[in-house]
Amino acid sequence: MEIPEIILISLCLLIFGVLQVLVILRWRLADILVVHLGVSVSLGFFANLCLLLAWLEVTTNALNYELSIQLSLLAMILTFGGLTLSLLKKTRRTLLIYWGVGLAILLLWSGLAFNFQGWATGIVVATNGVGLNGIEQLMAIVAGSGWVMAITSALVNLTSELKQRHPLQFLNRLRYWLIVTFLLGAAGVTLFADFTGSFRWVGLPLLTAGMALASYNVLSYQTPDLKLLFNWGLHYIGITFVLSSITLIGLVGATQLYRFIAHRTHLLIWLVILAVLMAASYRPLQRLSNMLLMRFIFGRTDRDETQMIRRYNQNIRNTLDVQRLSDVTIKAMVETLDIERGVVFINERNGRGPVWLKPLSTVGLKNFTTKCLTIENPLVGYLRKEKTMLSQYEIDVRPEFKSMAQDEKDWLLALELEMYVPILREQELMGVLAFGPQKNGTAYSKKEKDLMVMLAEQAAVAMDGALLFQQLATINDEVGLLNDRVSVLDKSKSEFLSIASHELKTPLTQIHTYSQLLLDLTEDDLKDETYTKKVFEGIARGSERMRDVIELMLDVSAADMGSMYLFTGPVIMKEVFEQAIRPYLPVLDERRLALSENSLADLPTIEADGTRLVQMLENLINNAIKYTPDGGQITITGRPTTMSDGEPAVEIMISDNGIGIDPQHHEMIFEKFFRVEDSKNHSTSKTKYKGAGPGLGLTLVRAIVETHNGEIWVESVGRDEVNRPGSAFYVVLPLLPKLPERIELPQSKIITQTITYS
Repeated sequence: MEIPEIILISLCLLIFGVLQVLVILRWRLADILVVHLGVSVSLGFFANLCLLLAWLEVTTNALNYELSIQLSLLAMILTFGGLTLSLLKKTRRTLLIYWGVGLAILLLWSGLAFNFQGWATGIVVATNGVGLNGIEQLMAIVAGSGWVMAITSALVNLTSELKQRHPLQFLNRLRYWLIVTFLLGAAGVTLFADFTGSFRWVGLPLLTAGMALASYNVLSYQTPDLKLLFNWGLHYIGITFVLSSITLIGLVGATQLYRFIAHRTHLLIWLVILAVLMAASYRPLQRLSNMLLMRFIFGRTDRDETQMIRRYNQNIRNTLDVQRLSDVTIKAMVETLDIERGVVFINERNGRGPVWLKPLSTVGLKNFTTKCLTIENPLVGYLRKEKTMLSQYEIDVRPEFKSMAQDEKDWLLALELEMYVPILREQELMGVLAFGPQKNGTAYSKKEKDLMVMLAEQAAVAMDGALLFQQLATINDEVGLLNDRVSVLDKSKSEFLSIASHELKTPLTQIHTYSQLLLDLTEDDLKDETYTKKVFEGIARGSERMRDVIELMLDVSAADMGSMYLFTGPVIMKEVFEQAIRPYLPVLDERRLALSENSLADLPTIEADGTRLVQMLENLINNAIKYTPDGGQITITGRPTTMSDGEPAVEIMISDNGIGIDPQHHEMIFEKFFRVEDSKNHSTSKTKYKGAGPGLGLTLVRAIVETHNGEIWVESVGRDEVNRPGSAFYVVLPLLPKLPERIELPQSKIITQTITYS
C-alpha cells in the first residue's frame, strides 16, 4: 500500500463528493440533463470509493471491489453518452435507442461477470475458436465496446452540431464538451491498457478532471469563452515576449558596456542611460504591441470604455425625446461593440403590469412589431428581480424559463439576439437593450458585458427624464382636454337646468292648475262628471309625466355610479317587444305610423333582466316615433349573431325612415343631456314629431345594454328632413352575459321585480 496513491484516490473521491453535492442542490426530476449528470457523478463516486477501500485492504463479503469498479465505470461512461445526447437536445427516440444498446451491454457484462446459471461458461466454450481464452477477455471486449460506443457517439454528435449554426454560447459549451470527451476517452485508454498502473496515476485524474469539467459545463450558465481564453492567452504571450525581449536587450547591452568600458564612472553613466532608455521604451512598446496584437488576434483595436461612456452622456444630455434617445443608444452599441444586430426596446405601458416591448431603434433587423409579455412571464420576472443581463442560451436551457409560452420563445429565437440587458427604474422595467453577435464572430468578454450594463444604466437615467418630460407633455394635453370638457360640462349643466326646469315645471304647473280648479269646484260642477273627470285626468297626467322624468334621472344616475343591478332570468324578445309597444299603440294610430316586427319570435331565449329590456326597447321606439314624420315606417328586426369574442348573441335592429342623424353626432347622442334640437324647440310631449326630452333616454339605453355586456351603435347616412334617409339602432345582447356577482341582501330586504307578458 503506497501513501501517494491513497492520497491521489482520496483527492479524486473528494472531488466526486463535492460534485455530487452540487448536483443534488440542482436536482430536478423534470430536467433530464441534471438526472444524467447526477447518475454519472454518483457512479464515479462509487468507483473511487471501491478503489480506495481496495487499496486500504478493507475486506467485505458484500462487494467484489474489482468487479464493482469495472461495472460502475462502464455504467458511468454509458451514462455520459446519454448525458451528451441530452445536452444536444436529441429526441426521445434517439435516447431510447442509445439506452437500449447501453443496457444490453451492461446486462451482457453482468452476465459474464457473475456467471448466472452457467451462461458465461457456455459463451466461453462457444467462442474458444476465435481466440478468446476466458471470461475476463470477453468482459474486457464487452466493456471496451461500451466505452467505444459512448465516446464515439459523443464525438460524432458533437462534430455534427459544431458544423451547424448555433448561438455563440452554445457553441462554446460544445467546445467544452469536446474537451470532456477527449479527457474521458484518454482515461478509458489508460484503463484498458493499464501499463504499470497507468490508470491510477493518469486515467483516474483524467476521469476526475473530465467529470468536473462536465459538471461545471452543465451546472453553470456563464462559462468563459474558450476562443476568447485562447486569444487572450496568445495576447499575453505576445506582450510577454515583447517585454522580455526588451529586458534581454537591456541585459545584453549592460554586459557589453561592462566589457568595453573600464572606467567605473563612465560605466555607471552609460548604465543609467541604458536603464532610462529601457524604462522609457517599455510603455510605448507595450501599447504598440497591444494595439498590433489586438488587431491581429481579435480583429479590432482596444476600446476606451470611459471615453465611450463620456461621449454617450454628452449626446444624450439634453435629449428629451425617447425616439432620439434610442437612436443615440443604438448608434453607441454599433460603434462600440461592432454588433451585427441590435434593438432598443421600450416598455409602452409604464408600471408593474404586463410589459409591451416596442422596438424603437434597430440595426440588422426588420419587420417585427410590439410584443406583449404578461406579468407572469419568467423573462420579465428575471429581469426585474435579478436586475442583470440575460443571454439567449440561458433562456434556452435554464429550468425557470421552461414555463415560457412557445410563441414567446419563437419570437425571441426569430430575433437571433445574444444578450438582453434591462433598463430599470427600481423595480419598473422601462426597456431592454438587446445585443446580437459581434461581426468578428467572437463572444462577448466580461469587459464588454460590463460595458453593456453601463450603457443600460446611463440609458435608464436619460430615459427616465425623457419619459417624465413626455408625461408632463401628456398631462398638459390632458389638462387642455379637461378644460374643454369642463366647458362642455358647464354648457351641459346649463342645458340640464333649462331642460329639467322645463320638464318638471310644465307638469308641476299642470298639477297646480288642475288642483286649483279642483278646489274651486262648486256643487254644480261636482255634478258634472265629464268636467270632474277632466280635472282629475289633468292632475294624473302631470304627476305621471313628473314621475317618468324623475325615474329616468334616477336610473341614469344609478348607471353612472355602477349601481344598476340586474335581476336576470329567461327572457323571450318577442314578449319584450309586445310589452314595450303597448303604451305607444294609441300614438301610432294617431300619427299613422306603421310599425312592423320581423323574426323576433325566432330568436333564442336569453338570460337577462326583462324589465330593463322593456325599458330599453320603449326608449328606442320612442326615439324612432319622435324623429319619424306622420305616416312613416318603423321596423324592428331580430336575428341570431355572435359577440366580438365569438359568444352566441341576438341582434335587435330598430330602423325608421325618419329625418336621420348626422354622422358627427352618432356617438354624442348617447351622452347625457345631448340633444340635436335646440333647447328653445323643446317640448314636453313624449311622442310629438321632433319633440325633445331631457336628453337621457339613449343614455339609459346604452347603460342597460352595457350592463348586460352587450353592444349598441347607430347607423345613418345623415340628417335630411326632406329626403328622410332614416336611421337604424343596433343592439347586440349575449345569450349568457358574464355579470359580476351581486351581494345578496337579507331576505326581508329583497325587492323582487317581475314582468308579466300578455
